[in-house]
Amino acid sequence: MLNKFKLISRTKVISVVIVGASALLSACSTDSIVGQAKLPNGVADPELVKTPAGAIRAYAGALARLMPAYNCLIPAAGSISDELLSSSYGGPIGYYGPSYYTYLDSRNITERELNSTRCYSEVNAIRTQTRQAVGLLTDYPSPHSEAYIGHLRAVEAHAQIMLAESYCSGIPLSTVDYNGDYTLKAGSSTHQILESSLTLADSGVAMSADSVRILNFAKITRGRVLLGLGKFRDAANAVAGVPTNYAYQISYTTSEQTFARATGNSWTYTVGNGKGGNGIRFFSNADPRSSAVQIGTATSAFGQPIYYPDKFNRTGTTPFIIASGLEARLIEAEAALSDKDYTTYLEILNNLRRTAISPAMSDTTDPGNDDARLDLLYYERANWNYLTGKRQGDLRRLMRLYGRDQDDVFPSGQYLGATGSFGTAVSMPPSPDEYAFNKHYAGCLTTSE
Repeated sequence: MLNKFKLISRTKVISVVIVGASALLSACSTDSIVGQAKLPNGVADPELVKTPAGAIRAYAGALARLMPAYNCLIPAAGSISDELLSSSYGGPIGYYGPSYYTYLDSRNITERELNSTRCYSEVNAIRTQTRQAVGLLTDYPSPHSEAYIGHLRAVEAHAQIMLAESYCSGIPLSTVDYNGDYTLKAGSSTHQILESSLTLADSGVAMSADSVRILNFAKITRGRVLLGLGKFRDAANAVAGVPTNYAYQISYTTSEQTFARATGNSWTYTVGNGKGGNGIRFFSNADPRSSAVQIGTATSAFGQPIYYPDKFNRTGTTPFIIASGLEARLIEAEAALSDKDYTTYLEILNNLRRTAISPAMSDTTDPGNDDARLDLLYYERANWNYLTGKRQGDLRRLMRLYGRDQDDVFPSGQYLGATGSFGTAVSMPPSPDEYAFNKHYAGCLTTSE
């Protein structure tokens, strides 16, 4: 990787480093039957882990579920937004080509036709396994069980944020509880999912107070939920005190990470650069936070050079930062803008440009009106949070909370692939299993919010 810049050294980093833990729960039996429902794949039979040591293993196994979920969700969110382009042509709706990311790339997503099972299942695996681990830690405690439970509550809230931001309004929050009770639910609106996430995040903050590292993650998660609900000042208060150099990250080995890994001179994607005409020019704008380098001489199916992001090495071992102090400061900037405190808003943005990257970036200036100020804030968010799974949620929030039209924020117009033009979807539908096996599920409430 050609490093054109470096982030200031993060001295307060909490990593989810998994060494052989990803199968801790999935290796257990999943053949237990509750009523007429089979437990989902990856959900442990609690009877096999009912010891203090088993509870800690369950805790580690639940954290391990973040790894495959983000490995899937980051490219999905990047493809449906302006961060990434597919390097292969998209087929017509209903045609399953090399990757379903192609359909996300063109926003031509029709409910029931896109097989989004993988990402959806991975995110829900976080929810089910955190619930089981909480039950085990409660009944089979160890000295740090309360902090572990707080951590898991925050992680469950984080998983639900992923559902709220990436999937259509109307996702069911079905549950697999500690003793294997499998409860199917009807769809919840985006707002309802965020409200449920807030309750979990509140618990995470309250129970992790004795662990500063976990507490900061829980605070950022709570702030992100409140931001999604449009409670800007509450969101800023939630993240107050989180150090700017804090980061919560997931570490990978080469074999575990399939997204940010290039083979030779080929990559499944290419960095977006003005995608759809209205997307950010992520590498030609010369912004060091989203810089990219052309790899080899290969071109995409569209005849365009393939650019790979500088922030990742090509072996797939670069950690994914999924919550950070940078995010906390950006939440505070949005609250200041909402309060029309333009001085604080601009000072936060410029202080990050001066101190959170080396060499320092030059200050930006006040654009002079609220629409342009919002554009600047979301440009800064896009570059600081590039390829962390947040861009799709940001664009949907611009629609939901600020009234922006989807064609003004999501890529639109002519699409170079087989579909010919961008579609209208801004979210993904759930797994087809919800339609087939969940008798309470009636489908997406809306796919364009």
